Amino acid sequence: MRLAVFVDQVFWREDGRLFTDESYALFLESLSGTVDRIVLIGREAPRPGRAPYALDPELFSLCPLPYYPDLYRLWRADPRIYGRIARAVSAEARDWDAILISGPHPIGQMIARLCIAQGVPVLPVVRQNFLEQMGAHGGLKRLAALAAASVLEWDFRRLARGRTVLTVGAEMEEAYRGGAARVWNHCVCLVSQEAFEAFSRMRVGTDPTRLICTCRLAPEKGHAYLFAALVELRRRGLACHVDVVGTGALDGELRALVQRLGLSDAVTFHGYVPYGPALFALYEQAGAMVLPSLTEGFPQVLNEALSIGLPVVATAVGGVPAFLRDGDTALLVPPREPGALADAIERLVQDGALRADLASRGRILMAANTLEANRDRVLEAIRHAVAGGGRDGASPPGARRGAPERSALAAYPEPPAPREPRVSLLVPLRDEIAALDGLVADILAQDYPAIHEIWMVDGGSTDGTREALARHAARDARIRFLDNPAGSTAAGLNRALARATGDVVMRLDAHAAYGPDLVRTCVAALLRTGAGGVGAVARPAEARTLVGRAIVAAHRSPFGIGVARFRREGGGGWAATIWNGCYWRHVVDRVGPMREDLPRAEDNDFNQRVRALGFGLYVAGDAKAEYRPRSTLRALARQYRGNGQGVARALFENPGAVSAHHLAPLALVSLLLAAGAAALVWAPARGLLAACLALYLGGLLAATALAARSERGPHLLALPLTLATLHLSYGLGAFAGIGRRAAARLRPGARLRQRRSV
Repeated sequence: MRLAVFVDQVFWREDGRLFTDESYALFLESLSGTVDRIVLIGREAPRPGRAPYALDPELFSLCPLPYYPDLYRLWRADPRIYGRIARAVSAEARDWDAILISGPHPIGQMIARLCIAQGVPVLPVVRQNFLEQMGAHGGLKRLAALAAASVLEWDFRRLARGRTVLTVGAEMEEAYRGGAARVWNHCVCLVSQEAFEAFSRMRVGTDPTRLICTCRLAPEKGHAYLFAALVELRRRGLACHVDVVGTGALDGELRALVQRLGLSDAVTFHGYVPYGPALFALYEQAGAMVLPSLTEGFPQVLNEALSIGLPVVATAVGGVPAFLRDGDTALLVPPREPGALADAIERLVQDGALRADLASRGRILMAANTLEANRDRVLEAIRHAVAGGGRDGASPPGARRGAPERSALAAYPEPPAPREPRVSLLVPLRDEIAALDGLVADILAQDYPAIHEIWMVDGGSTDGTREALARHAARDARIRFLDNPAGSTAAGLNRALARATGDVVMRLDAHAAYGPDLVRTCVAALLRTGAGGVGAVARPAEARTLVGRAIVAAHRSPFGIGVARFRREGGGGWAATIWNGCYWRHVVDRVGPMREDLPRAEDNDFNQRVRALGFGLYVAGDAKAEYRPRSTLRALARQYRGNGQGVARALFENPGAVSAHHLAPLALVSLLLAAGAAALVWAPARGLLAACLALYLGGLLAATALAARSERGPHLLALPLTLATLHLSYGLGAFAGIGRRAAARLRPGARLRQRRSV
């Protein structure tokens, strides 16, 4: 398994090694042996350097993000970094089996959606109350931070809907339980069983007034309330000393505060102390640990303190009260209340029996919550998400169109699904003698080892295709021949489906060329994403004639037919429909046969019914296939007039199979016809017609200019005419199809026949 992890932290490189200053890497390192590779997604420091934690190059790699100082100053960064991040993640994401996204975080949420689009299971990770964290500021900065945090929190919860979510603490578990498919509450403990035993052998300090506070110097950590508690304790006649361990943005501000409060002799700032002997020495001279945080996930230093037997006073925030019980394993107080904090410290200092009880019960608690125990919980959650394709419930609002509601892997009739499923190829064709030898050669060259059978379905060829098929079948026993008396593509596919016995069925068009890894790539995407069906990107093959090249350019243009995801180069991801679909057989059986009464729209109809059952459709951007567009404008017009008629039929039979871009040519033709008819009887309408034609011509010229940015040649001079042929023939076909359907409904007896058929 290749696991990606987004963490908002900085990584350094030096001498070919990767370093970080966040101890979370130690928890990820514990996954060694259960995952093959961990890809860390984080900021790369602008200069080489080292940090306390060196990462194992055999386990870790870095998907580097452009550097920004911290989340608070991210908004000042060059906006182009978002494009660079998107390109970096998109290039690697197809190799990931799952990704953990710590959030809310604007970049993390952007990365999550990029991964969703590529079919990577996403597990949101919620470590603390984000609103509390951002609300720790003061003044106008607090208002701005809370406003931004509210939007991010709202979006992150939408992202978490229907997914497996990892939370730290009961507060976040409860907050996300309503929308997530499943919430796994865990504690990211870095104390291994071996470390726990070593900590248990350490001795705590004998002076209960010697306190230690180990955490970042940040607003949400509440140091100012701890210092206020020290002032209150001094007023009561109890002098305590605090060793403050950590660095952060408030270092100078907190030192100045200590000076103003007259606590210079009661507070020692140690700065950053790495995990190891120096930190352990401070633990052993302390009599108790105090954490006055305003928000937390579950701080690692509590695990260490409990393992040592160091009594704990902490605020009841985040995951702390879910793990620790007040008066049993720690003393818990409300945040932002120096008086309550002073009371708890005073009680602990004066009650030796309480200190001993807290230490004993804390060790018992930690014995059952070591790194290994929590690692196993996280692994179980990841495996659960991967088995379900990353989702268990409904798609969140705002998810990419076509994103799955259920996993075809989880729905396999006798799980688990085979890791090398048998594939049946289905090829409907008629009068394809010119292309047949190349088509068969491409099919037999496929490098996927489990192609079980190849069904060639002939729709009444008269050019020698049948005889050539017989010769090919004699050379390879997998090639099976079927007659299709009905002649239509849908009828031919249905005849093949009735006989296919593979675990996976894949349609191949005869007017196309296929790379040798096509089947293997599509099957791999089925297994990786949990999609119900996978298709390739439909790349138009290069043409030789000027008009042919103009038609190819029209097919590439978003102003032509290059709108759908499967028609866009590099357009891998979840989609509303796919080309040359490769489907799990059990999904096909649930969907039912192709609609033979919807010629030219049977694919859209079938794919819509797949999505209606909750299964996703995925475009494998690296699957190699090319189709051969028509070579003349007359052939193009005939093809797209038929396509428009097919859309008109689908509009009445299954409107969900028709997208807005299918209706754009119909709208264009309807507008031009209406304006033209009005212009014949009303002079002012001539201006409207002229304006419509001018706008349309301007659009054609703009599309040509856009195409000229990526290709050159005289064929671009023919592109406006080619696009107009495509649009108008498609729109006229749809207009005529709707007219015929409406006329049929108005014909005498039509309504009566319709009622009887119902």
